[in-house]
Amino acid sequence: MNRQEVFEAWKRRKEQIEVCHDFSAEVMRCIRGNRPASRAPGWILIALNRIAVRPWAKAAMIVLGVSLGLARILLTLQLILFA
Repeated sequence: MNRQEVFEAWKRRKEQIEVCHDFSAEVMRCIRGNRPASRAPGWILIALNRIAVRPWAKAAMIVLGVSLGLARILLTLQLILFA
């Protein structure tokens, strides 16, 4: 199979997916009700909320996040430039 045939087969499979008849009504009911997401927060979010009670802990988390982001960018640049 070439790429076009694979793509066409994928499109045919996606067209067969059925959505229940009241899907849009359910979505609008959730939006109007302003219900929170049904997913419970993970243990990581609970731990971060407990840590973030102190202002210095919030600042430390922000600095850590920025540092990790910059490290990730630098590693990506190294891979691109020296590959």
